[in-house]
Amino acid sequence: MTSLGLVSLAVLLCDHVKIPRPEPADHPYEIVDIGGNLFANDINDHGQVVGMTGTGVASPRAFVWSLSDGIDYIPGSEEKGSLANGINNRGEIVGQAKIETAQRSAFLWEEDSGPANLADILGPESMAYAVNSYSQVVGHAAWKKGPFHQAFLYEPGSRPVPLGTFGGSNSDAVAISDSGSVVGWSQTQNDEASHAFRWSSEEGLIDLETLGGANSHANAVNNRNQVVGQAEKPTGSFHAFLNSNGEMADLGTLGGAWSVALGINDTGLVVGQSALREGALDTLRREGRHLLARFFGPAAYADESHAFVWSDGVMADLNDLVAKEDGWQVLSAATGVNENGEIVGFGVKDGSAHAFLLVPREGRVQRVAKQSKGTTRIPTNPEG
Repeated sequence: MTSLGLVSLAVLLCDHVKIPRPEPADHPYEIVDIGGNLFANDINDHGQVVGMTGTGVASPRAFVWSLSDGIDYIPGSEEKGSLANGINNRGEIVGQAKIETAQRSAFLWEEDSGPANLADILGPESMAYAVNSYSQVVGHAAWKKGPFHQAFLYEPGSRPVPLGTFGGSNSDAVAISDSGSVVGWSQTQNDEASHAFRWSSEEGLIDLETLGGANSHANAVNNRNQVVGQAEKPTGSFHAFLNSNGEMADLGTLGGAWSVALGINDTGLVVGQSALREGALDTLRREGRHLLARFFGPAAYADESHAFVWSDGVMADLNDLVAKEDGWQVLSAATGVNENGEIVGFGVKDGSAHAFLLVPREGRVQRVAKQSKGTTRIPTNPEG
């Protein structure tokens, strides 16, 4: 997923949005406000969240956040814009920034050594989307001249491995499991379509096909090689899919024409975003997880789409599973889920974009969430 660029996000008040309000016993998640003007992209099993600043910021900044430490901006990436796309359980962070260069390039941040600019290895305009527990990084890089980019796998100390394409010009790797399974998308012969793929060193590039239409994108993979993303149907609408053991399953929608699956954990819990009614913002159907937050914006389309969680054949609106208090209006998209069932995403609070963390009320993380409620303080003007 060319270099993505920075797109302005429209912010509209959404007081007219009406969400069912179940009884408290039906609220299995507690909501934590990560902060305003922030977009969350990923969460690790320690509850560390990464993302970027959003609406109205000329140069977005990559951040890392936790309940215990609050927000921190990635050192060394303060100027000229930066994005944090993924974080592993070692706290290593990947994304894109202008670190000591005039052009954006992929970076790998480690707590001991800070951000490492990968431009010398991957070239300018490269992008890193995900990193697994073994420090293997995936993304895209310009391997040949022209406006083309192709998926790569990189491990520090080794040469990057180009993953190739299905005969087209471009491909992108957006997620990697701890077992080394890489997923993303590739253009097909003559760039006629884009298909989701899964890659491994043993099997190479595997076409995951579609739901009967022309295109598909993969956005996440778990350690059981289950892949999620969005795929086109014969009608032209895109639906969230789950590919397990090579079989594509349509996860459905919340009532609209399209849905997008953006994250999955090892228990098979899937999160994403779905239209609420037919015809609602159908252009959103084509894009993957990292374009989603920046390009479309949660506040502008709060009455069009909601965050969802899917498990055991049932898709549920996350807005029905939390008690939205303290100014929360809508949860627009869920972008990641960890092995504790904690979910991150973005939505609308007091009329503007906010990142959120949803913590299951049951389980070992409950005490941490309750202790932190009302104590987290996030700057509202990160550029200041």
